[in-house]
Amino acid sequence: MLLTLRVRDLARSLDFFHERLGIPIKLRAGSLVELQTETVLLTLMIGEPDPGSSSLAWEVRDLEDARRDLAARGIECEDVALPSGVDAAVFGRRLSFQDPDGHRFELACWVP
Repeated sequence: MLLTLRVRDLARSLDFFHERLGIPIKLRAGSLVELQTETVLLTLMIGEPDPGSSSLAWEVRDLEDARRDLAARGIECEDVALPSGVDAAVFGRRLSFQDPDGHRFELACWVP
């Protein structure tokens, strides 16, 4: 999967994604940086952010461990409310957090 995000401040975004979240840098080329996880190539480029234009969720095994890990990295998160009548066993439990430009990300855990 490829996700490209426009960011206002590349150094601030690198601090968030690389230093705080630990995503390895694959390539630096002027005003563009690529970071690579096992499943996602994340491209950060200087530009005007459009936070509502993208959404990405990662599956985690334990949501509470993920919550503690984010808090230890100084990243605030909140529970995602399920729509009325939706069962967490189907939709999963989720946490959301934002990068410095307001792009929203989620962590999802399916419960038995």
